[in-house]
Amino acid sequence: MAPKRIFFIEDEREIIDLYKDVLEGRGYKVVGFSDGSEAMIEINAIADGKSPAPQAIVLDLLLPDVSGLAILGELRSKPIFDGVQIIVLTNYVSDSLQESIKQMDKVEYLSKVDTTPVSLLENLNAKIG
Repeated sequence: MAPKRIFFIEDEREIIDLYKDVLEGRGYKVVGFSDGSEAMIEINAIADGKSPAPQAIVLDLLLPDVSGLAILGELRSKPIFDGVQIIVLTNYVSDSLQESIKQMDKVEYLSKVDTTPVSLLENLNAKIG
């Protein structure tokens, strides 16, 4: 069986690498995107049927070029991503945003300061196996 794919959209390459080491050590395949436009190209390729969808997407909201919220909106507008677990992992703190995200199906909001690579791994194991 092929490993489950996870997209990790985060502008700090060191954070991608840290989480990637832990997740890939447990059998996941992590594809890192260090900017939003790079991720949007792949998202559109998936929507056009040119690439397979991942099982989960870890998304930072504070990106230098394309807002994580814009990416989240794009993902929610494309039916192919309806079954994909999205984990917003960010330092951006907003009660109203957290509340909005809680209302979305298959989207979870996690704070970077409260999340370790191991706790994210456990979260993913529970959500996508």
